[in-house]
Amino acid sequence: MMSWKVTGPVAVLAFLVSSGAYSQDPSKAPVPSAEDQADAEKFIKDLFKDDYAKRTPIDKVTLAKKMLSQATQTKDDPRSQFVLFREARDLSAQACDVVTGMAAIDEMSKRFAIDPGAMKNALLVTTTKSAKTPEDFKGLAIVNMKLAEPLITADDYEAAEKLMATAVAQAVKSKDAGLALRANLRTRDLADLKGKYEKLKKAKEVLATDPAEPGANLAVGRFQCFVKNNWAGGLPYLAKGSDPGLRVLAERELLNPAGESELIALGDAWWEAADKETAPGKGYGKDHASALYAKALPKVTGITLTKMEKRLSEAGALKLTKGTWIDVTDPKNFSMTGKPGDPLELIAKPGGFQSNKLVQFPKGDFDGFTVRATLNPATNVQAWVYYDPTAYAAFIDVARSTFYNTIDAGNQWHPIFRLPWSKNSESTITVIIEDGEYVLYLDNRERTRAKTTNTRFTKLILESRDGTVKYDRIQFRKAE
Repeated sequence: MMSWKVTGPVAVLAFLVSSGAYSQDPSKAPVPSAEDQADAEKFIKDLFKDDYAKRTPIDKVTLAKKMLSQATQTKDDPRSQFVLFREARDLSAQACDVVTGMAAIDEMSKRFAIDPGAMKNALLVTTTKSAKTPEDFKGLAIVNMKLAEPLITADDYEAAEKLMATAVAQAVKSKDAGLALRANLRTRDLADLKGKYEKLKKAKEVLATDPAEPGANLAVGRFQCFVKNNWAGGLPYLAKGSDPGLRVLAERELLNPAGESELIALGDAWWEAADKETAPGKGYGKDHASALYAKALPKVTGITLTKMEKRLSEAGALKLTKGTWIDVTDPKNFSMTGKPGDPLELIAKPGGFQSNKLVQFPKGDFDGFTVRATLNPATNVQAWVYYDPTAYAAFIDVARSTFYNTIDAGNQWHPIFRLPWSKNSESTITVIIEDGEYVLYLDNRERTRAKTTNTRFTKLILESRDGTVKYDRIQFRKAE
């Protein structure tokens, strides 16, 4: 079991990531009794005794991930489910795999009445003390960077800077140049945010004595919305601000419009307001407008739908242009003949498939990839992209006019998300790893998300079924 005592220099880290006062959620299952846990533990350790017999750190990480997977799939045995999560957490701590350990705690807290803050503190303290290898420090750096984000959202820049300083040092020890660069860039962004926040001191002081002062409300509202992308926190200020246009928009949104015509009109207005901003405010404003459009999308048709889809695609494209993308479109990279830039033409007979794996993976760490599929809408072809071959795949089914995200159920793939697909001759599938999730885009629009403990892409398989698919514009985004 992990040590739960917080001592020494890492106690400061534990304090910084504390979730604050803990209140038990009555809608969640209670923690099983010690006796019930002991019975479940005996059953689990007997069931997986061969796995437990393996003692290397890699073996423990492998078993921890297996325990986590088993726990999320267990529905009818809360005692065993809790112990599976607990074992995933503890094995991760023993192997210094803080990423998997945090994922286990997050999943446990969704189902059981636990104090996730205390558990995360204990895990972080344990793994920080025992970190030795570059991989250990890599996981710690990633987690500390993630833990800094809610502090930034809360404008607690001093605490966030301490976490980021730790993350930078750990990223250097990880010997991961991409991660170190990303940590340093985020630290630079944090310093810029802190500087802009410091300039708000006068406005905050004014609001402390006069909460309705228009100029100060505008300053704080603009900072929250167009600098931090915190619209929930910024709209109440804009609604009392001195800019009449932004004030009216904020007032309208705070009334929680639900009708599609109201949502579209409000989205249009925010889109036009965003066009007047500079980066990053322009992108944040269009993202916000896109969120309003998305709520109205299911009931919209005709020219209005066309306009909204175009804007949603533009907003998604703005996000996806960030970072450095490496093109790997070359049939030779997939064990096929051809020259760089040539599309991969995968030809499958009716009832059959052709599958090709990326064998020449580019050097470096990558947290995103994109690929364009060209197919004949008049056929029954399916275009598959296995972006996590051991867990997830996405595909377009022309016959059913549907886009799917699927999960590996052992002997077959089960759909976990589906979306109507317009019969286009070209479609672009993009996946980004972001905050412990795969974020899936179809034609530059975010469509769904899936949980993952992976932080990088290391495999890619492209496949055609029941026909011919051409794949090109195959690119990976560097993790920076």
